[in-house]
Amino acid sequence: MDSENKTTSTDTVWKAKYTELVAQSDRLEKEQGVTEKLLCRTIIRLTLAANGLDAALDPHLKKLRTLLKAGVKNERLREQVDAVSEALIRAEDGDETTVSFDAALLFDFLRYCAKGEDEEVAISALHDDYTNNKFSDLNSLFRAVGSAFGEKEAKATSKPGLLGRLFGRSKKSEVNEQFDPALQKELLGRLLDSLDVPSYLQHQLETLKQQAEKDSGDSSLFFKILEDTIALLLRIKSKIKEEQREIEAFLSDVTSQIKKIGSGSEVMQSFFHESNVARDQLASCVSSNVNELTQESQQATSLDDLRSSVKSKLATLSSQVEEHLSNDKSRAEKAEEKLEEMAQAIKVMEAETAGLKSSINLKHDLAYTDSLTGLPNRLAYDERITNELARWKRFKESFTLLVWDIDHFKSINDRFGHQAGDVALRKISAILSAAMRETDFVARFGGEEFVMFLPGATKDQALSKANVIRGKIKGCGFNSKGKPIEITASCGLTQFQDGDTPETVFDRADKALYQAKNGGRNQCVFG
Repeated sequence: MDSENKTTSTDTVWKAKYTELVAQSDRLEKEQGVTEKLLCRTIIRLTLAANGLDAALDPHLKKLRTLLKAGVKNERLREQVDAVSEALIRAEDGDETTVSFDAALLFDFLRYCAKGEDEEVAISALHDDYTNNKFSDLNSLFRAVGSAFGEKEAKATSKPGLLGRLFGRSKKSEVNEQFDPALQKELLGRLLDSLDVPSYLQHQLETLKQQAEKDSGDSSLFFKILEDTIALLLRIKSKIKEEQREIEAFLSDVTSQIKKIGSGSEVMQSFFHESNVARDQLASCVSSNVNELTQESQQATSLDDLRSSVKSKLATLSSQVEEHLSNDKSRAEKAEEKLEEMAQAIKVMEAETAGLKSSINLKHDLAYTDSLTGLPNRLAYDERITNELARWKRFKESFTLLVWDIDHFKSINDRFGHQAGDVALRKISAILSAAMRETDFVARFGGEEFVMFLPGATKDQALSKANVIRGKIKGCGFNSKGKPIEITASCGLTQFQDGDTPETVFDRADKALYQAKNGGRNQCVFG
């Protein structure tokens, strides 16, 4: 009986263990399924992140993503993992057939530039072929792109295809067009004319202008001049930083001098305080001794006692006064030394301040002056127009703005060179300056443009003066390389009006200038 009960108990225990193991196995299987799904999603996302890093690897990654969607028990998964491993090894070993290339970026860019559904479909087809590894190398991919969007569409229509829009190709040209030589010279000329460099760098700017004038359309020379121009601007930037460091050093030195003066002031205050305390102590001591002497003289019974008491008190007072005078003299000497130190610090600071002020004034003048013509520059104009407009709003006095432009200035540069153009600019600058009253203002706005202010001039007065100046400009021609150069200029005028800003008043004068240009040039138009 006991044996049967024992057997039954053992069966129950094993059955419970079996049930527990089955339940645990189910839990593990579910957890493993969740882990496998998470692993698949992680690997899929990693393959997406790695897409485009290597042309040879991309097709394998796409197949790996497809297989992972069916789970990790896919029979072809191991084969594909091996293929990815081999591709990675080739990439690591620097296989010549493996080229790092962001294909996704290329196809995204092509889709961005595509016009019409046909081009988008063609791009998608090419992308699928590339993903399925149908191109042996990148050159074959590029040839396929060129074949799909270059020659076919150029032959079928008179309009340029996708590559034509991207690279400027026409049906007569299968290579990228170079910059037009004339456009090169114009771009370089405008860039160099717009530069306003310090006088010590003016010769470098002139050298660049001469190089640009001799430019024959060679792109390498074009970019060489651009690089030299950038180097020139970097020199200016470096000089500005150097000046900033000098100012920072000056301010640091001034701060040190101010601290020294402040420390001296504290010492002087301490001396004055000690002197006051010593004086109070001496006065108290004198008063105390006098009181004691008075009491003793009243109590003295004989002349000898009185004489001895007076003598003792006077000796004490004399000693205290001498000590006070000695200490006071020492304090005065120290105060005098400290005052001398403070005075020297102030002198140093004043000298450095004067030097900095002179340097700042010089740099201010240079910064606000056009180095070629000596006239105020665009920066000076911007500051002046703001001030003049604010003054006009207060007093409402007639105020005329004139914008001048040299006619056919580009042709002067093209035919005779930038040096001849510079001579023309200087001649016109001299004429404009000579015509100015003390209250007038003239500046080189940039390139071949100049601006003038005529405060107080009415419309008729301003137009009359502008025509006189225009006549003088017409007569200032000169010879270059044995050939005569005629110079004329057009002018647009306007006056301040209610609601004007510096931008609106200039825009109105500029539009009047264009009317003068379109009307035949060499004339003045009020707008």
